[in-house]
Amino acid sequence: MPIRNIIWDMGGTLIDTYPAVDRTFANVARAHDIDVPLDAIERSTRTTSIANTMTALAAEHSIERAEFERAYAALKTAWRASPPPVMAGAEAVIAAVQAAGGKNIIVTHRDRESAQALLDATGLDIDGLICAPDGHARKPDASMHRLALEMFGLDPAETIAIGDREIDATAALGLGVQPLHFDATGAASAADQDAASQDAAQVREISSLLDALEWIDRDSARVGMLATEPYLDSDPALLAERHRARRLAHQLDLLDPDDTDAATTLLQQLFGRLGDGTRIIPPFRCDYGPHIRFGAGSFVNFNCVFLDVAPITIGKRVLIGPGTQLLTAGHPLHVETRASGLEWGKPITIGDDVWLGGGVQVLGGVTIGAGTVVGSGSVVTKDLPAGVIAVGNPARVVREVPSEPDI
Repeated sequence: MPIRNIIWDMGGTLIDTYPAVDRTFANVARAHDIDVPLDAIERSTRTTSIANTMTALAAEHSIERAEFERAYAALKTAWRASPPPVMAGAEAVIAAVQAAGGKNIIVTHRDRESAQALLDATGLDIDGLICAPDGHARKPDASMHRLALEMFGLDPAETIAIGDREIDATAALGLGVQPLHFDATGAASAADQDAASQDAAQVREISSLLDALEWIDRDSARVGMLATEPYLDSDPALLAERHRARRLAHQLDLLDPDDTDAATTLLQQLFGRLGDGTRIIPPFRCDYGPHIRFGAGSFVNFNCVFLDVAPITIGKRVLIGPGTQLLTAGHPLHVETRASGLEWGKPITIGDDVWLGGGVQVLGGVTIGAGTVVGSGSVVTKDLPAGVIAVGNPARVVREVPSEPDI
């Protein structure tokens, strides 16, 4: 079975945080006229954890642990403006997962505020974030990985977990998730690794996930569909995915309107990404779900239909009125070809702060720029620029959005 999803460790795997952390801790010791070899700090941060390294350095050199904590906090603040580099190849792997309809989930010991700040600063497009300080047991306990599988509806057989430490492999193995041990330096010997790490496939470069492991089924109907190639919707795998989407949508319909936690869980399983604070009012229907990605704080009113045979990307704080339809699907105009069942799709992209009025239809291949307003009942057949008001069938720009508050 091809792999569709990745559970990522964050620091040291997805983002190269270690060198800056190592230097920061060395500088704290140097301020006390203590020269701690950098390679000793490196071994500790990479084989235990940053927290354990602070504790060990404080005890060994009689330095208050709080000094290391303050220096580390200052480093995390500095990363908001000047983040550490993303590991080479990681962005391409993330994009490939999403292009195949999969999800990228981060499981980290880092607190949510600093983790989100790193994501914002690096621009990484991640589908979910689980942080131990939110009340979850730390790795090697499997709780966070189990939560990732349950919360985002990941099939363990279609999921890999990659991390740079033994605890990442240990957390994954017991759940039926294939662990990968990322060792960028190749320095970790068998003696340095526990049984879990030795059972994990070794990865020296993140980009090797694209080719060497051949974990994406590049010939599937889904991949061709998402690449806007003609496909047959009678493909058994696609039929199963559409059934899954209808089942989740039906469950959403049956929920008590006050049970927002259950609704969020279902929507996280249905969509490729559900931004924080985004709300969907049922009934809602879509073809597949994983190809729909929301930014934070968006709102979809009831009776909306999203045909996501191609990617639908919706930005932050987007308002979508009742009865709106986002229609990526297309069919041949030629009668015999259409009768053969062939169809295709073109992606739809909705920018941040867009407002689509009730009953709007957006056709495949359309991008709507940030801040634009589309009047109720309009049919959008071509791209609309940012910051305009458009109405009609086909929708045409009538003026710019107000530059001053209008209420």
